[in-house]
Amino acid sequence: MITRLAAGHDLIIGGDFNLTMSARHGAEERKNTPGERAIHRRLRDEFGLINCWQTLHPDEALSQTYRHFFSDDPQSFHIDGLFVPAAWQPFLKSCEVANGPAWRGSMNSDHFPIIATFAP
Repeated sequence: MITRLAAGHDLIIGGDFNLTMSARHGAEERKNTPGERAIHRRLRDEFGLINCWQTLHPDEALSQTYRHFFSDDPQSFHIDGLFVPAAWQPFLKSCEVANGPAWRGSMNSDHFPIIATFAP
């Protein structure tokens, strides 16, 4: 359905996916599932999208986007994502997960926002 609706338009997909939305590195304890890898490929190959955070942090362990209200698990849960057209990559200047002390002290959400900045 998305493919049909997006025809001829720029497509942006973002949100809480409830699965790991970036490729994990070999050194990370958690591993991507085959289903997660299939979704990553589909976003890239079928929809022509890039993962904003991973594009600018290709060699980093995944930043935590989700936390439980009652504990900060030492393992990173990176279940949120922001995906934009690959043609926008030259304009992507920054992409960070706002999970610093100010956000960790807030109990308004159990997700940390992903903030991307674009410039010509």
